[in-house]
Amino acid sequence: MGHWSPYREDTVAMMEAGDISLADVLYSPADSEPLVFATGRHRTRALSPYLQYIDCRLTTTASLEATGQFVPGICISHAFEGSWTSRIDGHSLALRSGGETLVYGSSRELDFLESQPENTCIAMAALYIGANFFDAVDVPCEMMALLDGNDLVSRHLAKAGALRSVLQQMFQAPQDGYLAGLHMTSLGLAAVVELGRALGAEPAVGQADRRQRERAHALRDYLDANIADLPSIPEIASLLATNESTLRRAFKATFGLSITTYVRNSLLDHARVLVRDGRLPLSVIAYRCGFATPANFTSAYRRQFGHPPSTEQTKSA
Repeated sequence: MGHWSPYREDTVAMMEAGDISLADVLYSPADSEPLVFATGRHRTRALSPYLQYIDCRLTTTASLEATGQFVPGICISHAFEGSWTSRIDGHSLALRSGGETLVYGSSRELDFLESQPENTCIAMAALYIGANFFDAVDVPCEMMALLDGNDLVSRHLAKAGALRSVLQQMFQAPQDGYLAGLHMTSLGLAAVVELGRALGAEPAVGQADRRQRERAHALRDYLDANIADLPSIPEIASLLATNESTLRRAFKATFGLSITTYVRNSLLDHARVLVRDGRLPLSVIAYRCGFATPANFTSAYRRQFGHPPSTEQTKSA
């Protein structure tokens, strides 16, 4: 495809909120894709050869359908607010605020699909490590599994507090100017080191662990597809041919949060979309998203996003 990363190399000038088009983000977007798909901030910076930082804080203003290729390498992603789901080589990769840091990689080019509805919100940071980053040295053994073989390999890192801290520093750091660039490069290299440490701290994945992860991912896919009308957890466990306690343990071990917390976060993310849309009163949104009273909804919303829903509804109006 002529580029070592699917993302444009330097868009640091895009500091303030504004319209974002696919041409701002990806190389050679298809002609059929919308010109402008979001408003907000999207920044990328090439930190060193084959090491690239990407972050954004945006809200989609139109339905997004974008295709491209994930080139050989490793990607680290963490969501600070909102959620985003991508598909690479048929695999669903979900980012959600409050969740674990996601890392994935492959040794070959893979097709990816970005398909997001209007009013999807996300604030996230990512580091893309091209496979050629390791040309001068052997790939660290901790990262070998991410670049070994032709399939996509993904992990949700439970013991990655230091890595998340580095990504958060990069997300908050100014990026204009020579010294800021040096600082970002040092943080990017630190993130590579912390990725190795986090992967080394993860337990080896045996057959039982694989079954546990498969159950957890199957449950997450079911929750995402049926979030508006969920049956009880025992009923879902029955549908997935397991029991409730096994399912709860598997989900917690894989994603680092309980099923209840995941569902609550999903409902609040959906509620935020409805609040920003501005067409429904808060009482209707509260009941539609499963809250017993508008007061309960307002309290949960404030805890999750740091302000009551009326603030965002007023802004959107």
